[in-house]
Amino acid sequence: MTVTDDEIWQKLANEIAPGAEYDSNARRPYSQCLPGTRVELLDALETSLTRGNQRFVWLFGGSGSGKSSVAYSIAERLRNTESLATTFFFSRKYFARSNTDRVFLSLAYQIGLLHHRARNCIIKAIRWNPSLLTAEASPLQQKEALVVEPLKELQHVWEGGRTMIFDAADEGEDNRGVQIKDLANELAELLRDPTIPISSVLFTSRPRSYLQNLTRHSDIANLVTIHQIEHFDASHDVELFLRYQFQDIYDIRDISFVHPHPWPSQNVLDTLLHQIKGQFVVASTICNLVRNAIDPADCLNLVANMYEGEVDPIDVDLGNINSIYRYILSGGDPQCQSSDAETLADVVALAEPLPLSDICKLFTRDVGQNLVHLSPIVHIPSAESLGPVQIHHTSLRDYFSQSSLSGDFYVDPAHSHQRLVCRCLKILQRDLKKDICGLCDSSKLHGEIPDFGERVNVAVSGALRYACRYLTYHLARADHTSEIQALVFRFTKKYLLFFLELSSVIGSLHIGVRSLIDAEKVLSSWGKSEDRELALKLLYDAWRLVLKFFEPIRDSALHLYESALPLCPPQTQLLPVYRALCLVSVMAVEEGLGDRWDYHIREFFVNVFATIIMSPNGHRLVTIAAHDIQVWDPVTGAIIASLDSVQAPDRAAFSPDGIILACQYHTGRTCMWFTEPSSFVELIPPQLEADAAVCAFSHDGLLLATAVTCAANYGVTVHIFDRDRDGESWSHRTPLNFPGNGRVQDLVFSCAGLIMIVTQNRAYILDITDNSWSPHAQPDKKWLSPFHWHCFTYNGDATLHVTGGNEVRMARLNTGEDPVPTWRVEGADVMNPPPFVRRLGDAFLLGDYIYTRDRQIFLPSQTGNWHSLGVITEGKRTSIIDLSLLFGWKKSAPRTNKTRRKDGIAFIPICRPDLKQAVIIKAGHEQLATHVAVDGISGWKTITLNGSIFDVPRSHVCVSRNMELFAILDVSGRTVCIRTLKGLKVCDVTPEIDWVKILEPSISLKIDFSPESTYFNLVAHDHLTVWLAATGVIVGTTDTSRFAFSSDDTLLATAGSDGTVRIFSVGNCMVPLRCITNLPKSVTDLPKPVTDIQLAFPGLTYDIDVLTYIEATEDSHGELAFSQYNSKTSNILQTTTQQTPKDSWSKQLLRSPHLKKFILREWSHDLPWIHNVELKLPEDGSPDTTLFEMDTVCSPGSVVDSNTWSDVTIDGGWIRVGSRRICWLPRYYRPRQGSFWVFANRILYKPSSPANVPRIVLRLKGVDIYYYDW
Repeated sequence: MTVTDDEIWQKLANEIAPGAEYDSNARRPYSQCLPGTRVELLDALETSLTRGNQRFVWLFGGSGSGKSSVAYSIAERLRNTESLATTFFFSRKYFARSNTDRVFLSLAYQIGLLHHRARNCIIKAIRWNPSLLTAEASPLQQKEALVVEPLKELQHVWEGGRTMIFDAADEGEDNRGVQIKDLANELAELLRDPTIPISSVLFTSRPRSYLQNLTRHSDIANLVTIHQIEHFDASHDVELFLRYQFQDIYDIRDISFVHPHPWPSQNVLDTLLHQIKGQFVVASTICNLVRNAIDPADCLNLVANMYEGEVDPIDVDLGNINSIYRYILSGGDPQCQSSDAETLADVVALAEPLPLSDICKLFTRDVGQNLVHLSPIVHIPSAESLGPVQIHHTSLRDYFSQSSLSGDFYVDPAHSHQRLVCRCLKILQRDLKKDICGLCDSSKLHGEIPDFGERVNVAVSGALRYACRYLTYHLARADHTSEIQALVFRFTKKYLLFFLELSSVIGSLHIGVRSLIDAEKVLSSWGKSEDRELALKLLYDAWRLVLKFFEPIRDSALHLYESALPLCPPQTQLLPVYRALCLVSVMAVEEGLGDRWDYHIREFFVNVFATIIMSPNGHRLVTIAAHDIQVWDPVTGAIIASLDSVQAPDRAAFSPDGIILACQYHTGRTCMWFTEPSSFVELIPPQLEADAAVCAFSHDGLLLATAVTCAANYGVTVHIFDRDRDGESWSHRTPLNFPGNGRVQDLVFSCAGLIMIVTQNRAYILDITDNSWSPHAQPDKKWLSPFHWHCFTYNGDATLHVTGGNEVRMARLNTGEDPVPTWRVEGADVMNPPPFVRRLGDAFLLGDYIYTRDRQIFLPSQTGNWHSLGVITEGKRTSIIDLSLLFGWKKSAPRTNKTRRKDGIAFIPICRPDLKQAVIIKAGHEQLATHVAVDGISGWKTITLNGSIFDVPRSHVCVSRNMELFAILDVSGRTVCIRTLKGLKVCDVTPEIDWVKILEPSISLKIDFSPESTYFNLVAHDHLTVWLAATGVIVGTTDTSRFAFSSDDTLLATAGSDGTVRIFSVGNCMVPLRCITNLPKSVTDLPKPVTDIQLAFPGLTYDIDVLTYIEATEDSHGELAFSQYNSKTSNILQTTTQQTPKDSWSKQLLRSPHLKKFILREWSHDLPWIHNVELKLPEDGSPDTTLFEMDTVCSPGSVVDSNTWSDVTIDGGWIRVGSRRICWLPRYYRPRQGSFWVFANRILYKPSSPANVPRIVLRLKGVDIYYYDW
């Protein structure tokens, strides 16, 4: 049977996308621009489309910006001028229009309707190839047969070219936008074909990145003209639209008898325009809401009030605001209403508002399409805007979270947080990596990198930043599913340190540290498993690591891997899991690293000397000074709140949650400081007869009690305050009075609600349930010392009293009227201050509990605890400690010097960088042994001398400069033994010295070899003795402690205390040659105390006859004097002086053997300052002027290499090579002043820590170390 043309045409009609035409009935009511609106934009588009041939115009605009209305209106304009060819309006709501599968079929149908020639051509093609209407047909075949050929038939029919319009192209996309790209390229071919009467194509879409790239980089780039709808001000157009719509509502609903014209008022209209911000979809939704409301005027006022954040409570109570929410949420696609509400609820649950682009990245999808029709109740900026998506009123949050209000739209907040946790973890695991910002150079702090902020902004999206800051916020509020647990466990194993690095670069390291604590709380509530236990250990280790290295990681994130991780104890869980991250670090620890965490967590400085109190939960510290009070985070050292110009209270007490600080004055005045937010409230004014007062909170924080002593009769008045349900107001009970017995000293609560009031002579127990009181414990002596303190046992069945002698007494309750406390509770372990600190906040261990002045801590083990924090104060330095580990430290306390370990401390008596050789001394248990090792990387040769004979002070051992001999002072044998490095005897000498006093600290003792190892010398009691090293024959003696050999061992110069320099010729005896007395006038003529005199024959770069004399003096005008003389003629060659800083009380001048480096060390107020003194000497030894140049380059406590004279320094904890930062050392891992050596790219030193670590050896990789003398 022959198929008719009409039947073929009908088949084509059945295959097109319904509603694709701009004026299709399926799209009613049409979204179009009102007359007089969008004029500028429409004119610009029409000009771009009609000004010439081969034009491809693309209009970008955000959701709700009116793109479809513009596309409809421009289509109308072009149709009226017979310039419109076809239209295709994509829509995600309808499957047939949500892709490009039916685009060419729809275009063909529209072209056939325009002219019979085109229709006949299309019918002919389908008759010839019916498969063109099937899904198997290729788009290229459809285009050629059904669009290109019919259009060519109209080439001479149409006058001029026509335009094709495609609206909402982003809604016709696949995941990668390939279909739209292919469609655009095919249409570009139509524009380039002169036989096809299509002169322009218009696309509209949201500004998706791949669509924007398409217009710049594809085959259509040379054809495209781009317009941004946001560049055209729509405020006036929206106002016209609102006035038109409201006037229509006013007329149709006939509300003139209630609201006279004009309606609405200009104020209401201005409020709407301010919030709508040119978004037509918002304006349209508001108009529809008002049009369908029972009372349009009330509905419009309620919307305006909602935008201003001033919703009347009655509207909330009556559910009027909820009806608006319900209407808006019901306005979308019925199939998507539930998911749209869920999306909005998740957005509402965010901890802080985010821009739309960041929300899309966090949710990994286009959230805007779910929220665009909800714009009346949530402000949605464009995707390009940095403005956040925000709800207009907080009642929307209540609406979603209460099923009674939202009904079918109810979203469980825990489920929202559950989804947000997963999204945060997924984006963190997707984007986190080591050195996320590409900083590369760990030697620079963040503030020293010029483009640091730009790098962070490029590498860290707002969504990633949000996930880092608020991961645990959502985790604590989410239902804990198996998916969350799996993500968390994987996160702790692979991304935990990257998370902390990110926290540092975005300036939120303190939040990152707090997140570790919050995560531990959540994971502790999960069921036990191996993964959970590992995750908890990793969290604890990461917490300890960051706190130990908080400052360097905060200032330079890469030092998480360069400093912190290499110094992480090896027996923690963190190091084995993340070891690979520090394999390429510049620094590695070869020896001396502690196996486990010590009790010292971190330290920070307070600006004033102050009383310090820790909150019962360990989360807050308060410092109370003369005129200010500050609350600190003990973990991060950040100030949380402060009160300035406030009289310091005499006593203070924290509420259990650390939020409220009760301030008690001796006048009886009682105040409360609410720290979050800050407010200071007076509860009791000063009382005339008050003499002393104390205060305390109950364990649950619901009661505050104060006790005030009356000066007249020492009676005690107790005030009790009850906390109301809202937690913000307190009610005052009737005061209780009872006879006292001395001034009140302390007040504490028991867990059972009893109160112990302690006076200087007696303790009393007050039962607040019936206001009864009874006498309790009575001391042998008055409780007057500030070191006395009192508490209840953890279960409340007894009281504990700590006396000034660090003794603990216990008094049982209900044992009679006057129970006598027992001395020294059995099993109580009182923690005395460790020997390295001045004072420890009082604490003792009894059973499974640690008791302190502020709280009691349950301690199931002594292996490190998140919740057992304590405080050590050393002047302005405040250290946070782990009390559980501190008690463990006491049981394994480090040995003192009297029980020094036999393996001793290693040191380097000689280092020759020019030969790449060094000798190391170790005091081992075995006989003398020599071990030689050559480093395969640096090429250094290390000779290690080990044996019990070296168990002597460092000043009693020396090695010759040619590394052939060593000498050791044997006090017990009263001899000096000279041996070869292999232990062979050379000779023994017997100095004539006072062997009884030789070990006294005040005695200056030094042994050494001459430069060529010809002579051995000993200085004791300011007396020099010289022997021949090979035979032990004495060469000579003289009274001096300052001397120098010439480099060839032929001359010896000595300096007396009177400033006279004598020069001797040295051979088998010492022969006086001459005496130099013409010293600098500025030095010798003034009565200044001489602190140091240095003599040297530079040797390497000077003639051996040149003697250098350096003298340091001190007074209000301290000076350094430098002189050079010809040792044969005594003539002065050159001289110079340099004034030194005036505020120091002691100075010491150090210089390298060849005078290439000078260091002036000063002490002022117990703080050592290090000055680098650059002494520029003439290279040829000529008598030109020599200059000192002094610069304070190191801070107090800095350590310089005054042993091997390298350019390695330790300044403020930073190990530097030259000016380059290498790594940062915690205070207890830093070397003592002048006690480190550098050889073979290793740094060897004795740490200042009290831990029983004899030495630390650090290896620096890929670093060039400079030695000044070589």
